[in-house]
Amino acid sequence: MARVTLLNPPFSLWDTADRKFRYLQTATPPLGLLQLTACVRAAGHLPALLDAVPDQWGVDQSARAVLATEPDYLVICAFTSTVVAANRVAAQVKAARPTCKVLVGGPHVTALPTRTLRDFPYFDYGGAGEGEEVLIDMLRELEAEGRLASPPQPGVILRDGEEVLFGGTAPLLKDLDDLPMPAWDLLPGGFERYRAPLFGYRAQPVGTMLTSRGCPYPCAFCDGAALGKKYRQQSAEWVREQAQHLIARFGVRHVIFYDDLFNLNRRRLYQVCDEFLRHGIKIGWNIDARVDTVDEESLARMKEAGCWLINYGIESGSQRILDAMKKQTTPQKVEKVVHLTKAAGIRSKGLFILGFPGETKETVAETASFVRRVPLDEMNLTIFTPYPGCEIYPIARELGSFDEDFEKMNGIRPVFVASGWTAEELDDAYGYLLRSFYRRPEIALNFVKMGWDSPSSVWRLVRSLPGVSRYGVIPTWTEQNAKSPS
Repeated sequence: MARVTLLNPPFSLWDTADRKFRYLQTATPPLGLLQLTACVRAAGHLPALLDAVPDQWGVDQSARAVLATEPDYLVICAFTSTVVAANRVAAQVKAARPTCKVLVGGPHVTALPTRTLRDFPYFDYGGAGEGEEVLIDMLRELEAEGRLASPPQPGVILRDGEEVLFGGTAPLLKDLDDLPMPAWDLLPGGFERYRAPLFGYRAQPVGTMLTSRGCPYPCAFCDGAALGKKYRQQSAEWVREQAQHLIARFGVRHVIFYDDLFNLNRRRLYQVCDEFLRHGIKIGWNIDARVDTVDEESLARMKEAGCWLINYGIESGSQRILDAMKKQTTPQKVEKVVHLTKAAGIRSKGLFILGFPGETKETVAETASFVRRVPLDEMNLTIFTPYPGCEIYPIARELGSFDEDFEKMNGIRPVFVASGWTAEELDDAYGYLLRSFYRRPEIALNFVKMGWDSPSSVWRLVRSLPGVSRYGVIPTWTEQNAKSPS
């Protein structure tokens, strides 16, 4: 029986500029680590779960928290924006506790398996792809042999002398119902420690669930290789049982489903809705969806079963950019679905990306016109980042300037600047699009209405006004003439 500590590491760049947005920043329970923690416990080990994100721990505080658990193994889930900090935490842990083995997995490792261990010397082993079976097999072999054998098994990354070896992609899990329930009971501080997306919930506490894996669509900006292209799903009964557990054990009143495509399989969607209605599950819930996976009938079914908000991956209001992204949709189709969603009584949030290769001042203007016209309740805007694993990553330098500094790759800083742009122009365009949407009177009224449902969101917004006003979304005395792209 081993002591296994699982860590969601800190971001390296919680600096002064980004801290202006700290109260707006979302911090939700780390679903991947929760699932891994449950598997570690089911395998007979003693797990401890640590999360640096909600309280924005730095490297030193994260390392101290890890060492306090006296682990035999430290398991870290690393994203591109956290992998540098994760290596620094690992360095401190190994300096103070040399016998502790550090295992790293997550999206960044999956995208760059051998490079990760070459770049970051304090990781002993890596796991690529879905980690549940790979991690348990690694722990079993390490406990029995003290090391992992070379050549490595599928999914495993290790050092063999001066070489880094990768055993290739591990098979995807076939039946997600075989996984144990996520270890929500081990969340440090419980659900109250976390911050759901601003105005993204009807009531607290807010729980999170992941009930399917994989996405078959070819979007050129997506780095979602860790869960594969093959779509797999939990049964409707298992989804309902987990929701019931969250309600009964933790008092959860709203659930955010973080599936890439919760509603891809219409038959299962209707089964989930029927399970919720049949068993009297009265909670609000949100999903992410493509506009081509909903229609009037499915929206009505979801609304009846408690669906409160749908996040649509819209990305752009320009057909030229949508085609370049391989989104396989049109602005006209998006607009129609947003109107249908509003008519069904479900809130809609548009997710947009600025600065994809091919973006011009004209395509930005098209997106600005789109967000002024379409009745979205909210929008979220990120600056395109060519994350490892996405189609654009290997050719990013051919399409513009690319500062491949993993610590800066957070979707807010313009580390990639497409040809024909400057970083300053991207920042101006970012503010222009936000103002195009949020300075409309109907949006202000909408936020007043939402404030009644979510007073904690209002308080977070007020505390973040210095950062928000940077882009002129909230007019200030210090910014009289906000710049817009010409």
